[in-house]
Amino acid sequence: MLIGLVVTLFGGLPVGFVLVLAALIFVLTEGSLPGVIVSQQMARGIDSFVMLAVPFFVLVGYLMEANGCRSG
Repeated sequence: MLIGLVVTLFGGLPVGFVLVLAALIFVLTEGSLPGVIVSQQMARGIDSFVMLAVPFFVLVGYLMEANGCRSG
């Protein structure tokens, strides 16, 4: 897992993908944690309204910038 982490990190992969890949390597090699549980927990984490607010806030900012809205 550590070797995969270092190789992909220095290979130029973004840090978020490196961490997901390292966790996936751990889950696949350990064998004690079923992949179904991992996928269910990932889907449950995405289903949070608070976590969805951040990308929508950024999207609204981009839309306002594209349409020429200015604050103040």
